[in-house]
Amino acid sequence: MRQVATFDDERTAKRFADVLCAKEIDTEVSRAREGAYIVWVLDERDVETSRASWAAFDANPDAPEHLAAQGCVERKQKLATVEERRSRHEVVNVRTSWRGQVGRATRVTFVLIAVSILVALVTGLGKRDDALVYLLIDVPDGGAPFGLVRHGQVWRLITPIFLHFGLLHIFFNMWWLLDLGSALEPRIGSPRFLSLVVSTAIISNVAQYIWTGSPMFGGMSGVLYALFGYAWVRQRVDPSFGLALPQSVIVILMICLVLGFSGAFGPAANGTHVAGLISGGLLGLVGGLLGRVAR
Repeated sequence: MRQVATFDDERTAKRFADVLCAKEIDTEVSRAREGAYIVWVLDERDVETSRASWAAFDANPDAPEHLAAQGCVERKQKLATVEERRSRHEVVNVRTSWRGQVGRATRVTFVLIAVSILVALVTGLGKRDDALVYLLIDVPDGGAPFGLVRHGQVWRLITPIFLHFGLLHIFFNMWWLLDLGSALEPRIGSPRFLSLVVSTAIISNVAQYIWTGSPMFGGMSGVLYALFGYAWVRQRVDPSFGLALPQSVIVILMICLVLGFSGAFGPAANGTHVAGLISGGLLGLVGGLLGRVAR
């Protein structure tokens, strides 16, 4: 580190530091005991260039190139802060999800998992029609669509997310819920996370019912695609959000979305998947834009 210039006031010292910053020269500004402000260059190889820049700055501090450099150090520091946050982000990774994330999953995520498991036991994984009928969005051959909802049974707009039909169905849905929920909920807070789950559950369930005309569907996958869409879009819009999805996760979920239409996984609630992804992505866009404005 080498001293390259001394100034009587801090403002001018910082202006010169901005000039060097614009040339990608790392500097520090410190105050001497006698009150002067010293600009230091961190890399010895930049000393000669810095001294030449000092001579030009001293001759004409208000030259256009010097004025254009103002704020460079501050911008660089903000960028470094964003990068630091990104380096400390919690990456959603299917290969390590069950190692270390369980303890960090917050209460709404755990409640959703617990309720899903309880409903699976009560309904015999969808085999007990006497229990299943109270949680479907509507009853088969129940007259006009959404008839029960219009008569006050509004819980039916949400409860299909807790229905699962088979061990693999609930296992993989809970796996992804633990991954995405334990990463997202701490960042946006439990109230907002719950609102995200409820709103996208309603949207995806309604979309599926309108799409097929049949109330015989269920599962958390619509909400999972919404959480995925939210995290994916919000991170791209607002990098300081600090949650990056590995490319492998994006590819896996998009392949599963496409394969759902092919019938490779058997009957699939494709309407919930598409509606969940779109609604979650739109909410992620709004959240990302608001996050940028707030900064």
